[in-house]
Formats: sequence, C-alpha cells, structure tokens
Amino acid sequence: MVSPSEYLLFLALIAVVSFECIVMLMLFAGDLKYNWLLLFVLLNNFGVSLTPAYIAAVTGDYAPYLFGYRIDVWCLGLFMEAVYFGIICIVISNRGSTGAAKTVAAYCAYTPAPRRFVASVLVLAAGVGLLLYGPWSEAGYESAGYYVRTDLASRQVTIGGVQGSVYRSMLVPALCVLLFATRGVKTPLSRRTLNVVLLAGFVFIFGRAVLSGGRGAILEVLFLAVSCQFAARKRLKAIALSMMAVLLLFAISDAIVLYRGQASRYAALPISEKLAVVFDRWRETKTDVLVRKGWTARTLSRLDDVQDAGILAHHTARNGSFGEWRPFVGAALSFFPRYFWPTKPVPLSDNDSVRGTPWYRSSAYRSEPWNCSGVSTAGIAYWQFGWLGVIVSAVVGGVWLRWARVIANDGGEVGLLLLLAVLSRSHFRILVGIDELLMITLQVVVPLMVLHQMYLVTVGAASARAVRVGTAAPRQRHPCASSS
Repeated sequence: MVSPSEYLLFLALIAVVSFECIVMLMLFAGDLKYNWLLLFVLLNNFGVSLTPAYIAAVTGDYAPYLFGYRIDVWCLGLFMEAVYFGIICIVISNRGSTGAAKTVAAYCAYTPAPRRFVASVLVLAAGVGLLLYGPWSEAGYESAGYYVRTDLASRQVTIGGVQGSVYRSMLVPALCVLLFATRGVKTPLSRRTLNVVLLAGFVFIFGRAVLSGGRGAILEVLFLAVSCQFAARKRLKAIALSMMAVLLLFAISDAIVLYRGQASRYAALPISEKLAVVFDRWRETKTDVLVRKGWTARTLSRLDDVQDAGILAHHTARNGSFGEWRPFVGAALSFFPRYFWPTKPVPLSDNDSVRGTPWYRSSAYRSEPWNCSGVSTAGIAYWQFGWLGVIVSAVVGGVWLRWARVIANDGGEVGLLLLLAVLSRSHFRILVGIDELLMITLQVVVPLMVLHQMYLVTVGAASARAVRVGTAAPRQRHPCASSS
C-alpha cells in the first residue's frame, strides 16, 4: 500500500526527471539536426526507463514493478536519476572547450580515401569472423544466460566472445556506414553492384538479429542504419526508416517472444527454416490480443532500469558492499584475451565473477539470480563509490556526450565508424559507467585506431612510391598541424 505522502514524493521525482529531459531538449534545440545522439539519450534514459513509472503513477498499480520492495526504494532510484541528469544538464550548458574532441575529429576527417579505410575494416572483420567461426556463431536465444552458467575459460566464451565483438563493433558498423552514410567506394565492382552486395549483407545481418530472438538485437541494427542517415544529413530517410522500424518491431514482437521461448527446438535448423518458423509464429499471433497483453506486461517489468538502480543502491548502502575500484581492474585488463589468461578478472565485477556485475547483483536482490536486469548508470555509479560516484560519473558522461557529438559530426566516415563501434558495443546506451567506457575504449577504440594508423602508414608508403615515379597528386595539409 502506497501512502499519500509516498505517492506525492513519487510524482515529484518523476516531474523533476521529466523536466530535466525538457531542459536537455532545449539545450540542443538550436542545433538539433546535428545532435542526433541526443535522441538515443532521451529514448534510453527517459522514453524507456521512465515508462513504468509513468504508467504506475497513472494507474496506481505498482506491484509489477516493485519486485517486493517498498516504493521508497523506487524513489531512491528516481532521486539518483534526478541528481545524475541535473549535473549532465549543467555540464552540457557550459560551452567550454572541446578542443581534444575536435583534434580527434580532424584526425579522422583527414584520412585519405576514408571510404576505402571503412571498406578495409569491413573486409578484415569478415575475415576474422570466418576464421573464428564455430558452434557458438549460430547461437541464438537458446544460449541466453549461458554466460553465468558456463566456464569463462571455455571456447564458447573466449573465442565466441572475440568473434562477437568483432562482428558487432567492426563488421556491422562498417557495413552500415558504407551503405547508408557514403556514396560508395572505388572498387572493381560498379557502384550499383557494390550497393547490391552491401544491401544483401545488411539483409543477412538483420535476419540474423531476428533469429537471435532478441528485440534489442533487431533495434541495434536499425539504430545503426538510422544513425548513419542522420549523420549523412539524410533526415527524411532517417525518420522514414525509424517509423518503419517501429511498425515492424511492433508487428513481429509477439512472434519473436514465442519463437525465443522455444528457441532450443530450432537451434539446429538452417537460417531459412528458422525464418519460416518466425513467419509462422507471426501468422499465429497477429490477431491474438491475449498474447499481446501478456507481452506488454512482461516487457514493462523489464524496462525499469531506475527501479533496479534503487534496489542495488538500497542493498549497497545497507551492507556497505561498494564495488569501489574492483570493477575497474577487470575493465583495464579487458583488452587481454581470456583465451591466453583464463583466470583474468571479470570486467565490471566486484568479485571476479559474472554474478558480481551490477546487472546480476540487482537480479539476485530481486530473487532472480539466474537473470540479468537493467541498471541505470546512476545506480551503477552509486554501487561503485556512493554519491561521489554519481557526481563524477555524471560529469564524465556530460563531457563524453559533448565529445561524441563533435566526433560524429566533424569526423567524417572514419569518425562515424569510430563512434558507432562504441555505441554498438554499449547497445546504444551513450551514457554508461566510467568502467564500461574504459573497457569499450580498450576493446574497440584502441584496435580501430591502430588499424587506422596502419592504414595511414600504408597509404603514405604508396604515396611516397608514387612521388618517386612522378604520378602523385599534391598532398593535403593535415588539419591538426599547427601553423607556423
């Protein structure tokens, strides 16, 4: 039972966080067409995570979202969100220097024949994917939760994890950049033939996402395409694709839920037969209102990152079990393959096990230790260092959001690839914990920048050879070079 005072506090906190959402929109309003990244911030942190709170406030039905806790625990999560985004709004409104981000963007934009570099990344990632191909490659929803149950030193984790990382962080973003954000690349193939090949690859990737059984996997592929179109200033196409994506996902959501519920039965089927199963499930559920109602209830109870953050913070404060620096140790060592170091610390965990990550800890506090729940960035920061963690994480998040905007809009195709690789790895959660941002930087950004430097050296060597034979065009001056 919720008392009137608790209800009023709940409404007040919802109003404060909603107001911060409006403030962020106003801060970006004058330049919104160049700040498409804000759309993902609003979608993840306000449009999704606050939906259960809005519905509970209107209907008065709190039970599905409390998980056995009092509403003051939910209010704690909302208060952390209010503090976190209040600081982010202050950081964004401060029009300080973004010189370092501009330097990175200029370095990316200077790349000779940038589309050729993106194509090289695509080919290299495809080659690595084929080289590491194994039973783990076609695993779908039937393997959900295996990360908790299996040996982390197994080939399924050590090799499958590397393959999945290359696929998500390099192959898919590079393909989308070439298909949706550029005018093609010079190859022996004609432009039309190349587009057909890239489109076929995108269809395969989208089908693979559908067969994974995860609606989030489908959204990530569509988000990549929409991001590329926004970055290329193709706003009408981006809006049209976004609307199509929403309609498509709504149409097949029930079918996906039923398909993944029996995913183990279809694990050995070829892709064509799996797609046929999904289509059959769609025909069965498109008029089934009861299924849709059940899906709605289940989905809303899984969207409450804010409530899970409150639960995690509640237990952390009561037990004094702060993660402190331990999650950062695994993040700092994440670049070293577990295949060669089977016992290395688990990234983002406080006890070197998967169950020590905040997502599994919050589920355990909800009496679901086998599950993985969502936790807001503010909740993760509190779990690490209390309120100091929330404040510092908010400052870093605000600076990172400003940096990402500069790199996305001024870095050309290479800058866009770099940013999309990061977003794809974080499931398009732009504002993530500092430890997770460190891990993604080491696992994704550093390898891409090494490849980029190797590309520049190769191109430079080719230009030097061309100069010796007198066929080279005058070289452009590097925009990062200082004037003298």
